[in-house]
Amino acid sequence: MLPALLIILPVPMQDELLSARDEPPQIGGGKRIKTLKKLLEAHPEIEEVWVDATEQAILRPSEKLARRQYDSGKQSEHTIKSQLLTTKKLILHISGNLPGSVSDSTLLAGSGIMHSIPEDVQVNLDRGYEGAENRYPNNKIYKPKRAQRNHPLTLFEKLYNHLINKTRILVEHVIGRLKKFRIVSELYRNRRCAHADYLLAVAGLINFRTLNSLDWA
Repeated sequence: MLPALLIILPVPMQDELLSARDEPPQIGGGKRIKTLKKLLEAHPEIEEVWVDATEQAILRPSEKLARRQYDSGKQSEHTIKSQLLTTKKLILHISGNLPGSVSDSTLLAGSGIMHSIPEDVQVNLDRGYEGAENRYPNNKIYKPKRAQRNHPLTLFEKLYNHLINKTRILVEHVIGRLKKFRIVSELYRNRRCAHADYLLAVAGLINFRTLNSLDWA
């Protein structure tokens, strides 16, 4: 059932290196969009995207190295981390199946998505992506200001953060829709290597409900 869902649903894009699946066949006689870059080129009406990471608790790994890698440092949980790139309603791209100890900034760099986003598309990040505006100077990045030692936020910076945090609610709502599915919200008990496919299938169902279509085009 899972392979069939990954073929027919409008699942998010996924980097070739991170995906173990074969390329999906053509649907409805047309060529299916398979990369984030081509998707954004095909839909120039997308002017703003959000990037955020989410984690799911897993069973305690039996291998010592895996226990250290998947320890997220949060309440002594072992987790799998995934990164989502979304619009206000759709999940466009997923980079996942990585150990919970991987930082958000490292995951963002490893996914390569910033190089696929057009310069005129606004990218909204949270405080966890410190220094992203310097690492990706060609992208239009919006993220909250961070107070520095002996340099508290000004009133203007606090108002700026408040406005950005209000828009962050949009991506939280998208992640919230994902978490309604127990397979990606409760303790994950299946093979770790299959986690990305389950997440893609659930995201595809969410996109299908939003688009009311099996095609991105």
